[in-house]
Amino acid sequence: MSQPATADVWSMPPGAINVGDPHLFEDDTWGPYFERLRRDDPVHFTAESAMDPPRHDGQRHDGQRHDGQRKVVGPIVAPGNLANMAGIIRERAGRILDGLPRNETFDWVDRVAVELTTQMLATLFDYPFEDRRQLPHRSNVAVCNIRASIPVSSMASHRCRFEFRHTQHKAEVTL
Repeated sequence: MSQPATADVWSMPPGAINVGDPHLFEDDTWGPYFERLRRDDPVHFTAESAMDPPRHDGQRHDGQRHDGQRKVVGPIVAPGNLANMAGIIRERAGRILDGLPRNETFDWVDRVAVELTTQMLATLFDYPFEDRRQLPHRSNVAVCNIRASIPVSSMASHRCRFEFRHTQHKAEVTL
């Protein structure tokens, strides 16, 4: 069921807001809903949602579904392995920060957050480094809600556009 028009978001009870509704993103009407929740209900839970409920203590509650995944990922992100990578993490972060433009506005999310994250994920998971910018899209496709009323490919496309579209919420920084 779709959320009501955005004008109603300020009069509806916060508990009735379902940010898991894919139509919010499909119709690009998500902004007022998140604004309302940030203001009035920052720790928000929607029981009646197409999305799975959040797992705050995931390892005890998600059961066998994730046991195999943890066995694969665990050694990669173990503290010792990450400590061994400290040098390359610092080197890449420094290179990215040193390469930022001076005295001009730029997109911090794309130039720093996405770039550093995709570089490190490509390294951790032995993903081709030159293809690292595919990782956010592949992640969105992998976790899309197949129970939604819009097709998976369409939902992945919308999520990808949502993630990379920085219009009025663009993170702009001038150094």
